[in-house]
Amino acid sequence: MTSGRKGDAVVLAGSARVSLAGSVYAARAGTGIGEVVPVDLALEARLHRFVLAAHARGLVRAAHDRSDGGLGVALAELALRDGIGMKVTLPAVRGIDRRVALFGEGPSGIVLIVAPDDLHAVRTLAAQNDVPIWLLGTMGGDLLEIAPVLGTPIASLRDAHEGGLAAALGRSR
Repeated sequence: MTSGRKGDAVVLAGSARVSLAGSVYAARAGTGIGEVVPVDLALEARLHRFVLAAHARGLVRAAHDRSDGGLGVALAELALRDGIGMKVTLPAVRGIDRRVALFGEGPSGIVLIVAPDDLHAVRTLAAQNDVPIWLLGTMGGDLLEIAPVLGTPIASLRDAHEGGLAAALGRSR
């Protein structure tokens, strides 16, 4: 896979159902919030077949799962890796608030970075595999904008990411 580029589509494939139960967020908060989202093995299999087929056809520039921090962390890690911002909107799912949508974890969800010219082919392939997809937004700029909750410069994210442990230990880099 290659790196994402300005104008690329940011897509969530699979399930948008997430929970804070069992998440990194809940572990850090010291609480179990909600119930763990059950694994739909049939969807999981379809999702993996879809992503592998899309990759084999050269339709996916990058992919990232939602584990270890949820959608917000996955988007931040992709933006940091490529050094490009994003402007995305959290998927609207009934019963899931913004905090859960941003940091919740759950099975069967993969963020894909797709060239704009390949988006139709990705949607078609997803439909053929019975995999839901959400267009979250696009890559570009120098901010990670996750509407309606976050707008942070990539440089600030990089500083926090690279200096986080040192700061937590009270040391300079």
